[in-house]
Amino acid sequence: MNSNVQPAAMPLALPAATSLRTTLIRRLALAALVPIALLGVGELASGYRTERRALTEQLAMSTVLSASAVDDFVRAHLSSVNLLASTSRVGEDWAPELRRLREQYPAMASALVTDARGNVLLSDPASSRRFRRVDDRQYFRIPAATGQSHVSDGFVGRVLGTDPLIAVSAPLFVDGRFAGVLQGSIRVDAFTRLRSAALRLRGFEMMVLDRQRRVVHASAGLPYRFEQNLRDPMFLRGAQPAAGVVTGRAKRVLGDGGDAFFARAGTRSGWTVVLFAPESVLYQSLARRLAVFLGMLLVAALGTWVVVQLQMRRFAEILDTFLAVLQGMTTRQPVALLRMRDMPLELQPLAQSIDELASRLDIAHYNNQELDRLNRTDALTGVLNRRGFEEHLAQRVDAQHGVTRVPVAALAFDIDHFKAYNDRYGHLAGDSALRRVASAVSGCLRGSEDVLARMGGEEFMAMLDEADVHTACQVAERARQAVSALGIPHGDAPTGVLTVSVGVYVAASGTRPLVLVQLADQALYRAKRDGRNRVGL
Repeated sequence: MNSNVQPAAMPLALPAATSLRTTLIRRLALAALVPIALLGVGELASGYRTERRALTEQLAMSTVLSASAVDDFVRAHLSSVNLLASTSRVGEDWAPELRRLREQYPAMASALVTDARGNVLLSDPASSRRFRRVDDRQYFRIPAATGQSHVSDGFVGRVLGTDPLIAVSAPLFVDGRFAGVLQGSIRVDAFTRLRSAALRLRGFEMMVLDRQRRVVHASAGLPYRFEQNLRDPMFLRGAQPAAGVVTGRAKRVLGDGGDAFFARAGTRSGWTVVLFAPESVLYQSLARRLAVFLGMLLVAALGTWVVVQLQMRRFAEILDTFLAVLQGMTTRQPVALLRMRDMPLELQPLAQSIDELASRLDIAHYNNQELDRLNRTDALTGVLNRRGFEEHLAQRVDAQHGVTRVPVAALAFDIDHFKAYNDRYGHLAGDSALRRVASAVSGCLRGSEDVLARMGGEEFMAMLDEADVHTACQVAERARQAVSALGIPHGDAPTGVLTVSVGVYVAASGTRPLVLVQLADQALYRAKRDGRNRVGL
C-alpha cells in the first residue's frame, strides 16, 4: 500500500514553479544589465576617443593661435625697426630715435645702430664698450648680405646682460649702398611668459624653437633649456603641412618623464611653436567616467530589480486571474470567463484613439515640415539660419568619423562697418541692407548645390560643394563686387558705400566641420585686418 501512495503524491511537487519564477527574474535582470554594461564599455571607449580628439583639436587650435601671437608680436617689433630705418637718415643723432623706439616698445631690452663694418655707433641704453663690433651676430650679417630686415634666432646678451634674447634688425642705406644696421633686442620672456603661464593653467606646456631647432623658450614642465639643440625628437619629425599644424603623441617628453600629445605650428620667421598636453589628463577623465558608469550600473541594477519584482507581482496577478478563469471553467462558472473576454473590449477605445491620433499626425506631418523649414530659415533675409547651415553641413559629414565626405569650400562674409551703418541710418535701414546684401550674395552662387546662411548679425556663411580654391575665390570676388555694386550709401565707410569682407577656406574630404568654419573665420579676420572690402585666404 505504501508503494502505491508515494507515486500518487509526486504531481503535487510545486517548487518547480517557484524555481521558474526565480529563473525568469534572473534572466530578465541579465537581459537588462548586460546590454547596459556593454553599452557602458562602448561609451567609455567612445568617450576616450572623443576626448582625445577634442583635446587634440583644442591643442592644435591653441598652437596655431600661440604661433600667430608670437609671430604677430615679433613682426610688430620688426615693422617698427623697419619704419625707423627707412625714415631716418644715417649720420643724424640717433639717441632720441633709439630712446623713443624703446619707449614705444618696452619689450626691447636695447637698441643699437652700427656702421657698414659692424661697429656699434650708438646703443640705448648706453654701453661703456663703445665702438664694439657685432659683425659676428646674425642680426648684422644677414641684413648686410641680403639687404633685407631679419628676425634672429635666440642668443645670449653679452654687453647689457646675459638674458635670453632675440633680435629684429633692418639695414640702413645711403645712396643705395649699405651703411649699417638698426637693431632691437627683445627679451624672450616678453612674448612667452604670459602666454606660457596661461597655457599651463589649462594643462598645456609650451615650447618655442628657432630655425636651428634650438630652444628659445620651454615652460617649467618641460626638461629643456634655452639654446639647447634638439636633434631629432618625435614631435619635430615630418614636414609642416599646408594647414600649418602637426599633431601626434610623444613618449617621455615631459619633465616628469610622462608621455604627452603634441601639436606644432610654424611662424613666418621660420620658428616652430610646440604645445604639449599630458596624456595623464585623459586617463584621469577616463577614471571619472568609469566611476560614474559603475555608479549608474549599480543604480540600474537596483532599478531593474525593483521593476522586475513589480512586474513579477503583476505577472502573478495575471496568472491568478488565468487560474481563476480556469477554475471557473472547470466548475462551469461563466463569470470569470466573461471578465476575460471584456479585456479586449477595454482596449478598443485606446485603439480608436490611436487611429484618431494617427490621422491627426498625418495632418500635422505637413505642418511640421513647414515649421521645420521656417525653423531653418532666417526670417529677415530668407536665407538659411545657423541651424539650417549646421543641418546642411551635417549632411556632408560622415556620422561615424565626424569628418566631411566630400570636398567643400566655406566662404565667411561680414558687412564692413555695419554697426556704424546702423547707428547712422537706423535699424530699419540696416534690416533693408541685410536683405539686399543677402540677395546680392545669393545671386552670385553657382546654383542649388551652393547655400548661403545668416549666422547672426551681419555675418553670413556660404558653402560650396566640390569647389576648388580658384572657383571659391571667383564666387567670393563676384559676391564682393555685387554688394559694392548695390551702391548702398555709407557715410562712415572709406568707399562711401556698403561693402563686405570675405574669408575663403577650401577643405578636402576628411575635414572636421569645426575646423572648416574656424579656418574660414580666420581667413575673414585676415581680410578685415588687411583693410576690409577684399577676399582673404
